[in-house]
Formats: sequence, structure tokens, C-alpha cells
Amino acid sequence: MTSRVIFVLAVLVLIAGFAERAFGCVCMQIPVGSAYGNSDVVFVGTVEEMTPQATEPPQPGGQEYPGSLLAVRFAVDEKFKGVQSDRVVVITSGEGSSCAIGFVVGKRYLVFARQSKEVGGLVTGQCDLTAGVDVSGTNLAYCRHISRTGAAPRVVGTVREPTTPTIIGAREENRPVTGITVTLESRTAKLHATTDRDGGFVFADVPDGEYVIRFDLPEGWRVMAYRSSGTPDGSPAGELRLRVKDPTVIADAAVTSSGGISGRLLDSKGRPLKDIMMVVVPRSLAGSAVPGPQFPTYLSSSTGEFRFDVLPAGEYVLAVNWTPMAPRIDRPPFPAYAYRDPSSPDRPRVFDVKPGRVIELGDVKAPPPPPHVVIPVKLVNDQGAPAVGVIECRRESGEMVGVALLEDEGASSQLYLPTGGILRLSAEVFGSWGTRASEPVLIDPAKPPRELTFVVGAAAGP
Repeated sequence: MTSRVIFVLAVLVLIAGFAERAFGCVCMQIPVGSAYGNSDVVFVGTVEEMTPQATEPPQPGGQEYPGSLLAVRFAVDEKFKGVQSDRVVVITSGEGSSCAIGFVVGKRYLVFARQSKEVGGLVTGQCDLTAGVDVSGTNLAYCRHISRTGAAPRVVGTVREPTTPTIIGAREENRPVTGITVTLESRTAKLHATTDRDGGFVFADVPDGEYVIRFDLPEGWRVMAYRSSGTPDGSPAGELRLRVKDPTVIADAAVTSSGGISGRLLDSKGRPLKDIMMVVVPRSLAGSAVPGPQFPTYLSSSTGEFRFDVLPAGEYVLAVNWTPMAPRIDRPPFPAYAYRDPSSPDRPRVFDVKPGRVIELGDVKAPPPPPHVVIPVKLVNDQGAPAVGVIECRRESGEMVGVALLEDEGASSQLYLPTGGILRLSAEVFGSWGTRASEPVLIDPAKPPRELTFVVGAAAGP
């Protein structure tokens, strides 16, 4: 598989969120109640010093810690469970491990740690929910409540404000929103809570049932996203609801006072366009800069919808399919273009984004695609069985034209190939070993085959 294809696959995996926290470290996200109960110590602390530790072979039946170990010394700011002193040393995986948390000296963390006989002290890792205070508002609210009262809250959550535009692959920065009144209301009850200095809120005593949750935001603010571990099925659109049944229900909200742009991307025949990269470019840079990670980006959904929710006030141009990522060849080859002003189709529309205002574009139709041919394609192994893999297309000059992913066994795909020169197609089956790329196939779009089957033979062995 070529490096370009690997890059495309890596980006797609990143977008899908398969490695949200683990960065290659496989672990399940456990509820904060389980993390608290399983930990011997829980505290908030500031990293003072980090010292590499020599590793020893594990005892028979003991747990092995891959890579180097790191002793992290914390100055304790808040004590929740099992902490007596003002300094605590916790052992964690060092930089050589994919499970490393990446502690930073001077930064505050919410730490969940366990005693380990193998290591001979307190240990923590990504799977323990240890994380920076800036991303632990909900867990902090839970720990503060249970350490003070001895009982788990029924509902806990955070109100936060993203402070950076959405950029695919970039770390999102948030700040807590304090002093916000949160209301839970059912047919028989109406309860209130207020967000604390870290944006967290707690409802201690909530009867089982279904509730509408409301956030009393300042004028010009809006809820961008809401996530609840107990959202009832079939909740009315636009109404934030939760079902209280589990010991603790999580209810997090992202809010903003920024402006935005939203709409739905369609092809020239009115069909939704999925997975199209869109970029918002400041007017002052449009036409003179290549879009990159410094610009807000969005990938259209399965229904073609897109939404830029966090845009600082200013003037912008909306670019579609303008990306350094290799284009797809299993959909029509729409060219990169800027959204045109319907009243002035010869020039891009400039969007004047103002705080608290979302510019609704509705359906945005792409221009008709350039000349192309459509070829049905299949991928099989040398025994004729369906295969899963990737097809790459280049021009004779070596220029990348696009990539198609066949992700289901037996699935066929339509290749949308541009005209104007001989194309070179090659395929490779997914797998750690035992497969090899087939010989490239030359295609003349002026005389396209009715269908195309790639036969990918097995390799000689590992």
C-alpha cells in the first residue's frame, strides 16, 4: 500500500474517532463511578517533577508494563479519596509506550491511581480516566460530590465552550462556562443546579423518570451539542432530554456565542454528498493561501449536512473539496470550488459572520461534474473469493487521481474516472501479511471496459 493511501486511511480513521483517547492503546472507556470505585487514591494535583524509572521483568502472573516507566510527583490541590499527604508520586508509562498520558510539568490533572504490587507503588494510565483538569469537568463534579457526601450524584455534567474552530485532526480547546443555571423538568418535578468554576453541575436527588434539561444561557448564546448517557429514544427534535435510571447519568453540553455557517451539500442532481471536505477561509487570505490545518474544516455527513459552529466574527469564503488529501474516485470528480453568490455567480460569496448568528445556507448544489466515465469494479483474490482492499488511480505522469476503498467483502464499487489521458489503476488487499498488490491496469477512458475485476494474488508467506 503506498504512502499516499496510508495517509488517506489514517485521516479517515482519525475523522471517524477510532482513537479518541487511546492513541493506539486499547482500553474501554469506563464510567467515572467505576473509575472512582476501582481507585485507591483520587486527587487533583499539579505535576512538579517527572523521573524515568528502570523497568524489571514482571513476576510470574504479574502485569507487564511495556516501554519505560515514569515516576510523576504531584503537589496535591484537592483530595478526594485515599490521599493523606500534600505530595503524591504516581508511576505511569513513559514516552516509549502508546498508553502514555503525556504529563506536562506545571499542568493540573485529575488523577485516578491504584496500588500495584508489580510496580511497588501507585500506578495510573489512560484507561483509568486520568486526564487534565481542562477536559475533566464532569468527572471533577462527580468526585467533589461523592467525596463530600459519600453518595454518587444522580445526574452530573459539564457546560463548556469550544474556543477554537473545528479542525479535523486538531485538539479541541474548551473553557468552562461558570454560573449557568441548569434545569431538569418533568411532569412532577422541577430541579435546578448551577455550574461551578470548572463548568460542572450536579443533581444529587432526582427521581427516576424522563426529563427535559435546559441551560439558561446569556443572550446570543446557543447550545451547539448535547450528549447524555441516558437520552431516551425518539426524543423530539430540538428538545434536550434525558432518562434518569442508572446510578449516575452524564449530561454534557457544548455552548457558544460565536457565529457559524451551516447547510447541506448536494451533487448537481440533488443527491447528498458524503465525506466532502469543506474549508472556511478568511476573506483576506482567499485565493492567496493553500487551506491547511490553520483553517476551520468539516467533513459532510451521510446526509450531506455541514456545520461550522465556532467562527470568530469576520468575513469568510466557503471552499468545497479544497484539500491536500487525495480525491475519491468512487464518487463523481467534482472540482474544488468556492460557494458562489446566487446574485453574482461570477464571484465567490463572502460571508459576514457575526457573534451569535448562524448563517443557514440550506441546500448547496455542486456544479455539474467535468467529463468522466463510470466503470463497475470488483476486487477478488486469486481463488476468486471477494476481497477487501484499496484501489489507487494515477495518470501516466504519476499524478494521483484518486483512491477507492472497498471495505466489505463482495462489495462492488463504481469508479468515476476523469477523461483526458491513459490512467494507471492498481489494487491491494488489506491485511498484515499474505497479500500483495496486483499488476497495474492501464485504462483508456476514451475506450473504457464495461466492467473491471482486480485479481490480487496471495504472497508466498510471512
